[in-house]
Amino acid sequence: MDRHPHSHHQSDSRPWPANAASLLLLAATGAALVWANSPWHLGYDTAWHGWRHHAVNDGLMSVFFLAVGCEVKRELTIGTLRDRAHATVPALAALGGMVVPALVYLAVARHQPGGWGVPMATDIAFALAVLSAAGPRVTRSMRAFLLTLAVVDDIGAVVVIALFYRPPGLPVHPTLLAVVLGLALPVRHAGRVERALGPWSALVVLPVFALANAGVRIVGGDERIVAVTIGVAAGLVVGKVVGITGATALAVRLRLGRLPADLGLGDVAAVGLIAGVGFTVALLVAGLAFPGSRPATTAAKVGVLGGSALAAVAGALAVRLRARSGRF
Repeated sequence: MDRHPHSHHQSDSRPWPANAASLLLLAATGAALVWANSPWHLGYDTAWHGWRHHAVNDGLMSVFFLAVGCEVKRELTIGTLRDRAHATVPALAALGGMVVPALVYLAVARHQPGGWGVPMATDIAFALAVLSAAGPRVTRSMRAFLLTLAVVDDIGAVVVIALFYRPPGLPVHPTLLAVVLGLALPVRHAGRVERALGPWSALVVLPVFALANAGVRIVGGDERIVAVTIGVAAGLVVGKVVGITGATALAVRLRLGRLPADLGLGDVAAVGLIAGVGFTVALLVAGLAFPGSRPATTAAKVGVLGGSALAAVAGALAVRLRARSGRF
C-alpha cells in the first residue's frame, strides 16, 4: 500500500516520475534479496538488526504514514472521497479487497492465523506503474477507481495495524500517530506537508525500508511454514481480484452506487489483479505478525514478494488485453 501524492483531479500529477520511484524500490528489493542470500548474509542480519531495524520500521516509516494521513485528509475534503456517489463503489471494492484476502490466507494457513493481515495491503507505487503499461489507452475512470480504492485501502491498513499489530512495548504504533497527525492538519497545510514529504517518502524512505525488510533468506521449512507463504501469495493473487470484483458487482447490483460508463467489470477485474501487488505495508505487517517466529516472518515476506510479482505480471497482461480489445 505505498502511496505517492496526486491531485484531487483524476490525473497523476506527481512532481517526479512514478516509474522512477518504482524502479528504485525494485532495485532496493533486489539488492536486499541478493545480499541476504549471498555468502555475506550474516552482514545483512547485522546491518539491519536491533535498533536500526526499529529506526527504519517505526521512525522512517512514520514519515511515509504522515504523508498518507495528509493525503487521506485531502481526499476526504476536496478529493475523490468527498463525493459519495463517486466514492461508494471503489470504497466497497477496497473493503472486499481486504476481507477476502484475509479469508483466503486463513483458509490456507489456519495453523498460523496471525498473518491474516499481510495480504490485505496494496502498493500503489507499483500498481500505478503496472497500470501505466497500457499508456494513454487507460481511461481516467480506471485510474480514478484505482486511486480511490487505494486511499480506502490505506485507511483500512492503518486501522488493522492500530488494532491488531503493534510492536512490543508500545501502546500505539508510531505509524498510527503519524496518520492521526496528518488527519489533524488543516487541508491547506496537509497539502503542503504531503508535497514536501512525497519525494523523500518515495525516493528515500521506501527504498531504505525495502533494503531493510526484503532481504529474506530462501530456505526450506515445514508444512505449516510453507502454508504461510502460500496463504499470503494466494491472498494477494486470488483474494484481491475476487474481493474487489465481487464487492463491485454486489454494490452495483444492490444499487449502492454505479460505475462510470467507460468502466466495466472486466476493467475492475484488471484493477483487482493489479491491486494484488502488495509490498510496503504488507512487508511491515509481516514483520509484526509473527513475534518470536522468524521462520514464519520470512515465509510471509517470501509470499509477499512472490505473490506481488505474480499479481504484477497477471495485472499487466490483463491491462494489455483489455486495451487491445478496445474496452478502454
